Amino acid sequence: MSESRPLPQPKPVTVEARAARKVAAGHPWLYANEVVKRADDLADVDLVLVHDPAGRPIATGTYFKHSLIQVRVLTRRDERVDADLFRRRLQIAADRRRAIYLDLDCLRLVHGECDGLPGLVVDRYADVLVLELNTQGIFLFLEEILDALEALFAPRAIVLRNTSTALTYEQLEPRTEILRGTSTGPVVVSEWGVKYLVDPLVGQKTGLFLDQKENRRALRRWCRDATVWDVFAYSGGWGLHALAAGARHVTFVDSSAAACAQIRANLELNGFASAEVVQASAFDALREMPRNSVDVLVLDPPAFAKTKKDLPAAAKAYVDLNRVGLQRLDEGGLLATSTCSFHVSAAMFAEIVDRAVFQSSQRVELLAEGGQAPDHPVHLEFPESRYLKTKFLRKLPYHP
Repeated sequence: MSESRPLPQPKPVTVEARAARKVAAGHPWLYANEVVKRADDLADVDLVLVHDPAGRPIATGTYFKHSLIQVRVLTRRDERVDADLFRRRLQIAADRRRAIYLDLDCLRLVHGECDGLPGLVVDRYADVLVLELNTQGIFLFLEEILDALEALFAPRAIVLRNTSTALTYEQLEPRTEILRGTSTGPVVVSEWGVKYLVDPLVGQKTGLFLDQKENRRALRRWCRDATVWDVFAYSGGWGLHALAAGARHVTFVDSSAAACAQIRANLELNGFASAEVVQASAFDALREMPRNSVDVLVLDPPAFAKTKKDLPAAAKAYVDLNRVGLQRLDEGGLLATSTCSFHVSAAMFAEIVDRAVFQSSQRVELLAEGGQAPDHPVHLEFPESRYLKTKFLRKLPYHP
């Protein structure tokens, strides 16, 4: 545990009236053009006390001069931002997850702004904690956060995995390192009976997309005796759950050799034999698949729209992907399709799927919809916190 050290004291900034109302309503971000006055001694990275135009304090938050999102709110209360605040927030976040997922050893413990800790993500994999620190401001309190995590969870290791492309917006360099403790390589975790081999130091998001856990569980009801294709499979989460539910055969498709190797390791770990792993482009694999040939098809691509300017090309790619997927499904077959792009709204994704259905000349019914698991909470006053949308569709026999 680190010794107690002096922490930044908040310096005043003033924001415009509209921005002040937004913060009062619960939104945690203030943009650079909403800050109208800054203290003369404000550092590039600092802690600030936000005032409305009348001079009333309304929030305390972290500040980074060179970010479009210049202030990220830590608290709207009259309270000190110190080690005790971070310990309390982490305890509350952990208690919320424990109430939902008492039996899981792989879950998200902290989800940034939605847990009152902007810029901080903490994932648990057995006795290892994996952190993302994706803002400059949260690094001001790194030692206090690490001390609290050690005191609350006694992890074997705390690993920093800063690999997101979004780091460039905060002028942060990619970093992967062990911050506390020791790590001896991959760990085995379990998600409702499905085992995964996870290496906290290697791979995208350590090889397991925790936000899809509820949708993976939902898929199981349609998989018994089915032929299943898990496309954009990465570590194979969807297909592994299909096999656990009694699928007759699963084909995993991913373009990455490392991902395919991880899928094979997970298949061996679970003792699943009725499977094939194909290293190929998802679009190529789908186009080569015969029409009406699969019972269950999962399309879980990476974010096609990382920025707003990507939306036209992303929408076309999503339409093409789902059109071809629907044509490959057998009659009565199920399509599970997702987007993890925040910029693709729920309404836009619905329009994309409708367009794909029309272009595919199929009849389709919507069976269910899903989003990110509740350990990745969505706050209604913070619409940016909702990014994952999943639809479960059934292809009906065609008739006039």
